[in-house]
Amino acid sequence: MPTNLKDPSSSMTYFQAMQQMAQYTDITNLAIRSKTTNASYVNMPKIAFFEDMWPAAAGGGYTATQNITNYYVRNSNMGDFTNVLNGMDEICGGTTTTFNSSGKATQLPCSRLGPNALFNSQFSALSGPSSIGSGAYHSGQLTVRKRFSNDLQFDINYTLSKSMDLGSGNEGGTFGSGFILNSWDTSTQRGLSNYDSLHILNVYGVWRLPVGRGMRFFGNMNKILDAVVGGWQLTGIFRANSATPTGASSGSVWGTNWQLSSPAMVTGLPMPAVAINKNGTLPNGTLQPSMFATQADANASIAAFRQSFDGETGSRNAIRINGNWNIDSGLFKEFKMPYKEGHVVQLRWESFNVTNTAIMSCGLGSMDSTGTWGRCTGQQTSPRQMQLALRYTF
Repeated sequence: MPTNLKDPSSSMTYFQAMQQMAQYTDITNLAIRSKTTNASYVNMPKIAFFEDMWPAAAGGGYTATQNITNYYVRNSNMGDFTNVLNGMDEICGGTTTTFNSSGKATQLPCSRLGPNALFNSQFSALSGPSSIGSGAYHSGQLTVRKRFSNDLQFDINYTLSKSMDLGSGNEGGTFGSGFILNSWDTSTQRGLSNYDSLHILNVYGVWRLPVGRGMRFFGNMNKILDAVVGGWQLTGIFRANSATPTGASSGSVWGTNWQLSSPAMVTGLPMPAVAINKNGTLPNGTLQPSMFATQADANASIAAFRQSFDGETGSRNAIRINGNWNIDSGLFKEFKMPYKEGHVVQLRWESFNVTNTAIMSCGLGSMDSTGTWGRCTGQQTSPRQMQLALRYTF
């Protein structure tokens, strides 16, 4: 994390200055991204932080703000604000801005505090565990349970919950997830946990068919008929959960943190409803499984996001896509061995994803690669699988 330096003269911070520049370069005047001429920067208004802290950047008929803007748009990918900071603070030098023959700013002078005023002189990024994280989980749980009696047993479990935190990672996973992007203001990253699921339902049941010797129906049948009709058992598991949250990526740019890319920021424009469609249309017009039915919806959803500015950590887990459900089953047949009481052979036929339902796995994608925005690339569930087993109990 670079230091969010504050200009004592204007009381403007580095983050505020970069965000003001981004409002002009990345939103207000997109034509500036052509990178063809310095003339586009003439109308860039002065930003007090740059004028006060980088006065030597002025030159060639341009203000310090305009030359820093020139360096950003012509040396960095759109949204990569730490790259221009690298030019301003680490590889800076000289007494004025240096231009090449085409008018591109190729080197910026250092600030009036000298090099490494914002970046540490020894490293640009250093990861480490800390206790700055926080989270909150609230839920209501309902369980209906029938113990095994009258040949039937079942559990029904429902959970209504919400989980919020600053960053999420698998409990058993290795170090490298759940990072805090802006360690100067951790609250900006608070959002739904990666694993948050509003509704979770699971049902488990075992039904032993009450037919055969010693059972409620036809309890006195002969052993030969019982070997065919008796000893059947049916089991099933149904699981369903509502969608976990996700968001969009700012792409291969590093706006706030030199090491970590930020999620994209919600703009406030309406987001079209997600409608998973195997014949959907991507923003480039390609027909492919998509989160959106039409190209117009896909394009409108792109407008609902933008790349994060410097100091922002994006809109973390801003939307939900689609939930998941699955049915597993088992059919068992028991054969009592005639040679000794208590010896039983059980034939088991178990099926997973009985309906062979393919629930698509989709994502919005990246703001720097919107041609595949909303594409579905796989499925959340495995194809139907079956297994047979023979079990001998004694």
